[in-house]
Amino acid sequence: QSVGRSVGRSVGRLVGRSVGRSVGRLVGRSVGRSSGERI
Repeated sequence: QSVGRSVGRSVGRLVGRSVGRSVGRLVGRSVGRSSGERI
């Protein structure tokens, strides 16, 4: 279990980084549009 947890954490970090980048781009675009409209 301890090994599974450590591996899960490392994998979760790598996946979180890749997903975070893609999601960050999509969110940045949507936020940029909304902020542009507001301003």
